[in-house]
Amino acid sequence: MDETKRMEQVQHLLALVNKVTEQNGGQPYSDELFLSEVSSQKGYSKQGIFQLNEQFEKLYERQLRRITEMASTIISLSFVYQVESKLKEATMKLARKHAEMEAQFAQKTSNDEIRKLEKAQRENEEFQRKAAENKCTIL
Repeated sequence: MDETKRMEQVQHLLALVNKVTEQNGGQPYSDELFLSEVSSQKGYSKQGIFQLNEQFEKLYERQLRRITEMASTIISLSFVYQVESKLKEATMKLARKHAEMEAQFAQKTSNDEIRKLEKAQRENEEFQRKAAENKCTIL
């Protein structure tokens, strides 16, 4: 078959696909519609119609596979995005909890140091009071 004629047939086939899809409200063709449309055209034998029908079915299957693959990819990406979002949220909660624990530890350490200093100050004041009472000459 001549390549130019083949390209014309393919273009005609695609135009038929669009027309039939439009007539069927976006649904795939039916064999009856396809055969009646193609057989009404000049120059197509039953073998030619059969070959065009096979080409159309193969094209439809390829497009359906591509759409299915794209939908699967979109679903996978959506799932990955959801997991990533939940992971970020959990990481932020852990970071906040860690920061809270560090702040609590710092507060406890600070309170312990303040108590130690207050105790040392009281002991120092007590020592100075006793020393003043005894009037120790060394001090």
